[in-house]
Amino acid sequence: MNLTSRTAISKKIVWALVLSIVVHLLLWYGPQIHLPFNQIESAPLDVRLVLPQKPVPAEITKPKINTKQSSRSKPPTPRILKPAPSEAIAEAPQPPIAEDVSRESQPIKEAPEPVAQIEKPQQKIDAPYPLPKQAEIHFNLYKGENGLNVGKVVQTWQIQNNRYSLTSVAQATGIFSLIKSGKFVQTSQGKLTDNGLEPDAFWIQRGQSADSTESAQLDHRNKTLTLSSAQNTTTLPLPDGTQDLLSFTYQIAANPPKIGQTLQLFITNGRKLDAYEYQVIGEELLELPQGKTKTLHLSKVHKPNEDGTDIWFGIEQYYLPVKIRFTDRDGGVAEQIASEIQIKSEKNNKADAATEQQPLSGS
Repeated sequence: MNLTSRTAISKKIVWALVLSIVVHLLLWYGPQIHLPFNQIESAPLDVRLVLPQKPVPAEITKPKINTKQSSRSKPPTPRILKPAPSEAIAEAPQPPIAEDVSRESQPIKEAPEPVAQIEKPQQKIDAPYPLPKQAEIHFNLYKGENGLNVGKVVQTWQIQNNRYSLTSVAQATGIFSLIKSGKFVQTSQGKLTDNGLEPDAFWIQRGQSADSTESAQLDHRNKTLTLSSAQNTTTLPLPDGTQDLLSFTYQIAANPPKIGQTLQLFITNGRKLDAYEYQVIGEELLELPQGKTKTLHLSKVHKPNEDGTDIWFGIEQYYLPVKIRFTDRDGGVAEQIASEIQIKSEKNNKADAATEQQPLSGS
């Protein structure tokens, strides 16, 4: 072989080696080129897995809102109201709800009635007031332990235009009229209010002499009491609820107290103003000239050396006074006992007036 042929063979061997190396390189790097593609395809899968995690923060924010609501959930009414309308819409129970509302509205309609009741006392003043429109009580006056009849007393009561007029006339009878002549007259006038009697004038006339007149003017607006006699005139502060010597018994009759109750009263007799306490003793059955009578007994609280007064009110006679006992500080007793009560009053819904004679019988 010559040199030229050897050179050609060596070149072929070199190219064969180069080709072999290139092929091996291609085979070697071939899989490595495909693997990155697989990794690239797996990467978007990872990204897609991350995407559903995005609503997770949204869910995290929602519980934050719920926590705020939970902090405000002390009044749980919003949570109750939300299902309530849905149930109401689903079941459509609106008519029963309307009935419930109508039932609730009925007491609302009844609510103004107490307001009307505030005005009812004025209607009671017209008719029917706790006391009759007109009444006349005849008393026999007894004195001493033996009950000697020494005189008579007539009390007249009248209501007109929400005002009252009350008069008491006492005079001696029989041989005692020779010793004690003339009349002892007491008069009380005033208004009728929701609280009962509100006297504005009271006076006493002893006989025919002008020097024996005493009076009291009660000014409820200015809260003053003016006492007048032939000797002087005095003005005093007027306590609320003040009554006079004649009106206080009818004030008690208009508002009968309960057994065991103690009444605090301010009473004027035209000469002075004093505070008195009357205790409710209880119910008693009295034997009066016209029969047995159910009464409510009140007694003035007093010391042994003070004057005492006991009053019995006829329970079935509008609680009008049917017996009064006066006890002086020396122990002397005088009694004023009703023998007849004439009542002229408007009955049931302003019916025609009728005159009644009460026999003072409890049966």
